[in-house]
Amino acid sequence: MKQENLEQQPQAAETQAVQGQEPAQDGQPQAKTQRPNLIADGDVDWKELERFGVKKENLSEKDMKALMNYGKTNLVTVNPTFGGDSYELQARLSFQKTEDGALKLTPHFVRHEPRLDIPHNGYTFTDEDKKKLKQTGNLGRLVDVADTKTGEMRPSYISIDRLTNEIVDIPASKVRIPDRIGLTELLKPEQDILRAGLALPKEVTLKNGRKFEAVLQVSAEKRDVEFVPEYLWQGQSQRRGNGQEKKQQSPEAPDAPGQQQKEAGSQENGQRRNRSWTNEDGSIRPIGKWKDDIFTEQQKADYVAGKTVVLANAKDDQGQPCTKYLKFNREKGRPLTYSENPDLAQTVAPSNESRTQLAVNNEGKTNEATKHLKEPLTQGQTAPKDDAQQKQQTKKSKGMKVS
Repeated sequence: MKQENLEQQPQAAETQAVQGQEPAQDGQPQAKTQRPNLIADGDVDWKELERFGVKKENLSEKDMKALMNYGKTNLVTVNPTFGGDSYELQARLSFQKTEDGALKLTPHFVRHEPRLDIPHNGYTFTDEDKKKLKQTGNLGRLVDVADTKTGEMRPSYISIDRLTNEIVDIPASKVRIPDRIGLTELLKPEQDILRAGLALPKEVTLKNGRKFEAVLQVSAEKRDVEFVPEYLWQGQSQRRGNGQEKKQQSPEAPDAPGQQQKEAGSQENGQRRNRSWTNEDGSIRPIGKWKDDIFTEQQKADYVAGKTVVLANAKDDQGQPCTKYLKFNREKGRPLTYSENPDLAQTVAPSNESRTQLAVNNEGKTNEATKHLKEPLTQGQTAPKDDAQQKQQTKKSKGMKVS
């Protein structure tokens, strides 16, 4: 792998493995390399950056490292001017060399969606291509793409920039396939799979001894072999699963049969939007609470690991205390709450103390012993809880005609 790939692409699989990292999570310390930048500070016209409304000192260390090594920054706010009016837009920034060797600042603006309906540098996407690009961000095979300068058709990889929806390609000759990731050796047949652009499921061991399951694939956007974000390949696995699994992990997971689950994006005081439930690499971003439930350290660890967390202080639709379960739904890329343990939903009923309560309060079902009560059931209640409720139930029952 060329040195610039290691510096340009901090999320590339080989780079992370060399640094002893799992796919990066926000807030985790990143190992620093001491290699010099490919672009010297004195070669940059920083006033050009300011014309976009971006100041050098406002860029993070990570963004500066990418920018000075022909990589892209993360999303930044730019203020370009069109027709005398200034507009605030989101974009990634990179430097490119012009034919005369000068550096040109290039903004990569966020697009509503990738333009897969028109040819990209001489290549027309098939329906299968579009499907794969939307699923993982990588085309998954080599295709002939025209060089924008010479028009020469070259075998290339194509990917979508997951932050901007820009379609990116890179000639296969400019991507080196490594022979190992961390301490994990890649056999020649595995290297051939990657070289062909295909995805390679692999257990990876980092130099710090940590192991984890990953999917490796060449990314044209990273210009390297990358860890495919976990929520993408996990989502595909779930879509290929059986009907029971799909029901349990459905996009709108039900709190109870016949009732749609509220989206997690509207929960936790609206502090998080869907895309912020995960880190840039697709790993689950930690949270410390869910509504009235403050997580213990073990619950925090379980949530990040994709395990189910019991919400002991949850409330039903009538505001009554009940037991619910929280789990990150990888297909939807956000956490969902369940009235049944999603790991055991096919074999275990809702918790005994909440089963009748949720069925009556949330689903509108009838419990014979309490069907004439005016108040919502409380946790664990399956019969009238006091003399007043007993009179309600008895009075109504006596007035009923039995045939």
